[in-house]
Amino acid sequence: MKGAGNPVKIVVGADERTVSAYFGKSQHFIIFDVAGGRIVGEERIENPGHTRRFNPPRYVANLGGVVVIGGVIGRIAFNIMRKRGMEVIAGASGDADAAVVAYLEGKLALDESAIETRDASESPEAVE
Repeated sequence: MKGAGNPVKIVVGADERTVSAYFGKSQHFIIFDVAGGRIVGEERIENPGHTRRFNPPRYVANLGGVVVIGGVIGRIAFNIMRKRGMEVIAGASGDADAAVVAYLEGKLALDESAIETRDASESPEAVE
């Protein structure tokens, strides 16, 4: 079971309690504290949104999470978070708590088809 060792933080892009269909446009991020292979706490932080100077992947990377779970995740956002050492799980759906539990049980994995590809010039994430 994942998360059975040291405490970790898992960040889920969510709309209410549901995994958001598009990570970067989620209403908020739920930060789950996991220890001993189970959820032991959580915090909800509003998504400040995309601008030319601010973007969700960098924001999430600074939250201290180790794992990110979302629906569709843009390729650039995916790469930003991976470069910062995060495990990124795209392609999740349904209840946020259930997605975290599925991840911990090894039943949730990256769905490569949920990584959106588009020209970098179209994306605010392209601005460093």
